[in-house]
Amino acid sequence: MGKQGKQKNLKAKGLKGALARHQLKEKLQKVSNTPTKKANDTGRKRTNQKAFLPFGIEDEILLIGEGDFSFACSIVKSGLAYPEKLKATSYDSFSAVIEKYDGAEDNIAYLQSEGVKVSHEVDATRLCQSLKVKASKKEKKHMDSMSHNEREKLSHIVFNFPHTGKGIKDVDRNIKANQELVLSFLKSADELFQVLGVGAEGKIVITLFEGEPYSSWNVKLLAKSVGYKVKESGKFDWSLFPSYHHRRTIGMGDTTKPSIERNARTYVFENFKKENKPSKETDDSD
Repeated sequence: MGKQGKQKNLKAKGLKGALARHQLKEKLQKVSNTPTKKANDTGRKRTNQKAFLPFGIEDEILLIGEGDFSFACSIVKSGLAYPEKLKATSYDSFSAVIEKYDGAEDNIAYLQSEGVKVSHEVDATRLCQSLKVKASKKEKKHMDSMSHNEREKLSHIVFNFPHTGKGIKDVDRNIKANQELVLSFLKSADELFQVLGVGAEGKIVITLFEGEPYSSWNVKLLAKSVGYKVKESGKFDWSLFPSYHHRRTIGMGDTTKPSIERNARTYVFENFKKENKPSKETDDSD
């Protein structure tokens, strides 16, 4: 059976749909338990690296800063989310996107054919304004009285590898500029959750490369200043998103080292107000 057939089965209701979703979960679990090899000073050893997904197939996901939209395509093609529950956005206009990134036009056409909502000129630091989401005082009062099931079902806002793309040579100024971007995004995402009535149920997901200068961004402290804490985190598993190609903010090309060869980490942040079990980070260290 082709990929399109499998995706339709995932959407199907009743026994057929349940079976398809169960098979997908088994597939992901198999990936989680696949042993991998790693060299050390005493030779080679086997380790179990747990596959980490920051969202579930039933979640309503908003993707920010999509670049060439290959991450959204990979999610859909791998059956990791229902297309109708996915919204993919770019900072650039449609014309700028297809000019900057090879294959972007085909990716966008594919997503739209599958039922994914695609939007352009969405500023990560001004989400409510960009998405034209606004609630009056009367609407806010009404949403406060609504049950969680009656509210907008947006559950995750995902921003992979945020970066200003300004190419600032001075390290300290570069770090500060990107901290300001991430902090503004966190505030904007929280505002969107509040306006939509999602409140403390919403999760903010950020993926960064490991090491410097990203460690100096202190993303956990930035989130804490906005009222969010790490619910869980884990290594970004490139193998889960086979058709995803990380692109630079300024256009095609890769960094000095191919992205897929670089370690990255995904953080899932939740609001302090949410009454939950103590937060924990996925233990995927060797």
